[in-house]
This record gives sequence, structure tokens and C-alpha cells, in this order.
Amino acid sequence: MHARPATAEQLVARAQIYDVLMQYMRGVDRRNMNLVRDAYHPDATQTNPYLGPGEWGSVEELITLMNRNAVHIPMSMHVLANVVYEFAGDDVAIVESYLMAYQTHRDEEGNEGFRQTGSRYLDRFERRDGSWKIAKRVLPLNFIRPLAPAGDQILFTNPVLSTRDADDPLWSLRAEAGLE
Repeated sequence: MHARPATAEQLVARAQIYDVLMQYMRGVDRRNMNLVRDAYHPDATQTNPYLGPGEWGSVEELITLMNRNAVHIPMSMHVLANVVYEFAGDDVAIVESYLMAYQTHRDEEGNEGFRQTGSRYLDRFERRDGSWKIAKRVLPLNFIRPLAPAGDQILFTNPVLSTRDADDPLWSLRAEAGLE
């Protein structure tokens, strides 16, 4: 991967894509599922913490999962860090975003604990009808702290994991878009 100078159109697209990422995180943290839904194209697919590697779900399934788990998460704050944009054409971009999530989790007995999660959004963004939105998302987990005992995880019971080699899901997403 070699960095190429961005065109003026790509700089505008980056700003639009970044706004979609911010809208999505605001939707998650404020429990506004309309903001979450609007960040995706209607036919988008995504991995989520309850699906196994290679399994894909719809945006509506993701929203159902978020709503079901919201009772266990009274506080949530997502922070975006490094964002890398690669354009595979005028209307397709692969975007890798590093993410830190800080959340309070409440168990069935009402006990609360603090969790910090490091992960990435690996997104295929597509521009359709002039709007950039997520068409495909992989959410690989880097870490979760503190670790909870097996079977006691509210989230990330079956995550896709980040790796530091050719097995990382970023590389297959890039290859599908024609980026080598």
C-alpha cells in the first residue's frame, strides 16, 4: 500500500465519510438508532460480536442487538483515532478506523463495572445517489479490559479478532475492492 496524493474530490469524500463515522458513533452512544441506520446503505452487511468469523448480518439485526444490550450499558463513549482512506474508484472507498470504546456495563444483579475496548471499523463505503454510506463493515477486536470470565461477556462473545499479519480481515476487504 503506497499513499497517493488525494484529489480534491477525494478530500471532499473523506470529510463526508468522516461525518458518517461520527454520526454512527453518536447514534450508538446516544441510543439513536435512526442515526445508526442512516450511516448504512439499506442492503449493507456487517459482522457483530455475536456472529462468528465469516458470518454476516443486516443493519436491522445490528440495531436489534444494540437495543437488546442497551439495558446493560448505561454509559457509552466511542472515540475515533487513526482513519485511513483508500479509494478503489470514484464511488468505493475502504476505510480503516481505530476505535476506543469506554463503557459502564451493568450485570443482572445491578453491579456496574467499567470496560475499555480497542477495536477497528473496517468499512467498505460506497457513494450511491451522491451519499457515502457503509456498504460492508467488519469489526475486529484488538482488546477488551478488564477481561470478564468466559460466558460472562455482555458484548464480544464471538468476535472477529485483529491480527498483525496477512490473516487480518483488512486485507480481504481491500482485495475485494481491487486494492492490492
